[in-house]
Amino acid sequence: AESGVRVDRDRFRYWLIYRTVWWALGCLRMAKVWREGHDRMLERVVISRRTSEQELDLLMLLEEEAPQVERDRPLPPETPAMEREGEASTGEIATAIAEFLATVKHRMEGHDRFQLAVARNALGMIAREEAAGVAIADRDLAQALLAGTRDLADPGLLARLRRRALGKLAADIPKYPALASAKAQWTGES
Repeated sequence: AESGVRVDRDRFRYWLIYRTVWWALGCLRMAKVWREGHDRMLERVVISRRTSEQELDLLMLLEEEAPQVERDRPLPPETPAMEREGEASTGEIATAIAEFLATVKHRMEGHDRFQLAVARNALGMIAREEAAGVAIADRDLAQALLAGTRDLADPGLLARLRRRALGKLAADIPKYPALASAKAQWTGES
């Protein structure tokens, strides 16, 4: 190391995982604060969706504990987007609102302009999530993982978690740098 101090890799990994979980919990708290009415700023509820970044980061950190056969298992295929007909979908309505907001952006200034950008990002999340059909929660799986009755050695679980993490993050924050890295590592796509 540049400082002349040797870094203990296990200790560094522990703190990296700890702080990643800490930030994920902070993001979840933003939704709680918003839901309870303590701060109804749009930014709070949107920040809560940054948990998808932490889910991907944690999966990349923890997957080394899975058996090699599970790390080598290919991901299940992506769910193909549904061709829409008839009435507009929720995602299409969100896209239309975002497009309208883009036309009034030049009239905004200061914090209102920032909030407009946050609103457009939120509408993009809605549209992308609906288009991808992303499941954002699986309570039974979460409880089984916490209880230790399921783990990354379960056949196919790591592959499904990888696919879900990629889909969720692509819907929430498609420009997150680790998304491209994970996609390349897990699917071979760049």
